[in-house]
Amino acid sequence: MSQRKTLYAYENLLLACANKGLFNQSWKTYNDMKKDGITPSIYTMGHLANVCSTCTTVQPDIVQERINKIIEELDKYQIKPSLTFFNILMKTLIRIGKYQNSMDFIDKIKSVGLRPDIASYSTYITAKSELYKQQNNYSQNHRTLLKTLNLSANSQELDQLKSEGMKLIDDYLLVIKDLKKQQIHLDRYFVNTLLHCCKQTNYPEGVFKVWDQIKEMRFSRDSINADTRTYDIFISTCNYTNNISKAIEFLNEIIYKDIRPDVGLINQLFRITNRIVNSKQTEEYNVNDLVNRIISYQERFKVLPNHESFSILISTFSRLNQMNRVYELFLEMNQLNLIPNIYDYTGLIKGFENDIEKVLNIFRVIVQQNQKLTPEFTQLILSIVRKKGTGDMVDEISQGIRKLES
Repeated sequence: MSQRKTLYAYENLLLACANKGLFNQSWKTYNDMKKDGITPSIYTMGHLANVCSTCTTVQPDIVQERINKIIEELDKYQIKPSLTFFNILMKTLIRIGKYQNSMDFIDKIKSVGLRPDIASYSTYITAKSELYKQQNNYSQNHRTLLKTLNLSANSQELDQLKSEGMKLIDDYLLVIKDLKKQQIHLDRYFVNTLLHCCKQTNYPEGVFKVWDQIKEMRFSRDSINADTRTYDIFISTCNYTNNISKAIEFLNEIIYKDIRPDVGLINQLFRITNRIVNSKQTEEYNVNDLVNRIISYQERFKVLPNHESFSILISTFSRLNQMNRVYELFLEMNQLNLIPNIYDYTGLIKGFENDIEKVLNIFRVIVQQNQKLTPEFTQLILSIVRKKGTGDMVDEISQGIRKLES
């Protein structure tokens, strides 16, 4: 067997390891390859680096050690790194939380005479966003931020949040201008990555400013056409900020343009109805008509609902006290072999709180399914049964709760 064919075979094995995230197996395969006297190529190194990106259970410090070894091997065999190799390393560094190191690779790529491509800048934007979220405890403060954006009447506080968000968004806009200057064409992945990162700032509606800026800069037509993922970001941003009117505009645009949805986009559209109910705007918008429009759009493209779809609608119609529709949703879930979770049952019980017999029957199903209870559910059902139930009912509910919590 020729060396070239053997190298090809080993690289296919390493590619398979990369696809499945086989961290230990990949290095064993690489060592076997060297024992056979085969000189690695840049593709070999690329596959080894890719394993570091796709493995999900290996600790970051161990991944960092592997990256260092790969770079040592690169120097040992005097292999010239490629742009693809650098792009893989950038993604891997994000995977282990080395966001600034990932961003620094843009300059490293240029220093060896290579030109970063749109994939490099997509990863750069992601790293910059992750660094921002890490420094600002975004994951912990996210709910508080949304509550402030939606409920605060303090204009000074809102202006401060907008200013902080726009500072990062302006940095993103500088990247776009630099790409325009370098004549690097945007692709949809970059655009959607950028918009998603803008949504995860203190000024989520900056998404729309950036989108307008991209269109004004007149990049290639394909890059500025919104696709399913783009509209998902737009609608979720509207839901974040309770901008119902803009969400409805996007819904009309999606249907008019015949955008093919996935279930994620459908669920974002369903969330609009939930926002309408939660913000008490049911007099301005007909929730039933809106749901029926979304379902008609969903069925036209034969998109099957998932569990999340039903959870959103159950919550919406429970709050509207339209229990017939809630009941229909539970029947449809059963037909699709989807098992309701405790949040679905919480919505159902809220709707039937004045009918203690139905509440008790629902609870018996919950016990039978061995559902995991939440504090909200436990508090709700105990409150209902103590107000409207008999002593025997209180005992049955209490025993059921103890059984499920044991």
